[in-house]
Amino acid sequence: MTEVTMNIIPGGEAPCFQLVVCGQAADAPSSLPAAESTLMQALCCRLAQAGAAFLQDLAVDGVPGRGWCAVTAQPTVQGLQYVHGAFELAALGFTLLARQYPGCVSVQLGDGDFNGQPAA
Repeated sequence: MTEVTMNIIPGGEAPCFQLVVCGQAADAPSSLPAAESTLMQALCCRLAQAGAAFLQDLAVDGVPGRGWCAVTAQPTVQGLQYVHGAFELAALGFTLLARQYPGCVSVQLGDGDFNGQPAA
């Protein structure tokens, strides 16, 4: 199963955002890894376009072929909405994948485990 976790870490003038994707579903359709990869690449590209006015720090970590990737961004005060929006869009994409493939993708967005369903 692919497990996706989004965290908003308080601190400084603006919170830090982190999205971690790990694992691979053995019985997943062949298109699922491509969709997951596309969402992470879109997030990274969007953040890379932000520039110094919106982003203080950006870290992308991963292990090729191991199914693990983490994107962490520290926005400036001016970039808070931009960075938050980029992470929300990626999280929404993963939530939609979890709804389509509930046995293959699990999403936790800091305040509850969605697994394709809203938290109770």
